[in-house]
Amino acid sequence: MTTKLYIGGLPKNVDELSLARIIFPYGDVLTMTIVRDRATKIGKGYAFIEVQDNEVAEAIIEGVNGLQYGDLTIDAKIADATPAKPAFKRKPMGGGGYNKSGSSSSSYNKPGSSSYRGSGSSNNDTGNRSKRPRLNK
Repeated sequence: MTTKLYIGGLPKNVDELSLARIIFPYGDVLTMTIVRDRATKIGKGYAFIEVQDNEVAEAIIEGVNGLQYGDLTIDAKIADATPAKPAFKRKPMGGGGYNKSGSSSSSYNKPGSSSYRGSGSSNNDTGNRSKRPRLNK
């Protein structure tokens, strides 16, 4: 089973070859990803590496953690297995929900029911219409 490691405290201009020279003396790496800004492609100062097992991961952590790289100190640890939570919770879009009374909010009002507003020309149908009388042509 592979183990994913977080390597932080890297300079923003670090490349894969420089990072490999630091890590490879302590164990073989399966994959290496330097996290970069999408727009500028400049490194964000950390990377993720994947190794074969926990023994190799522990060896890399022991060898690299606290190591000075220029004026920065490298931080190495096993990456969290849980994905990051979204920054905000999205509200569901669309209808079909229920209102406070428990009935469907998108119910169909049949003719003859008290809430039915047909297309008749009755002047006493107040509904959501304006107060002016309707002109029949």
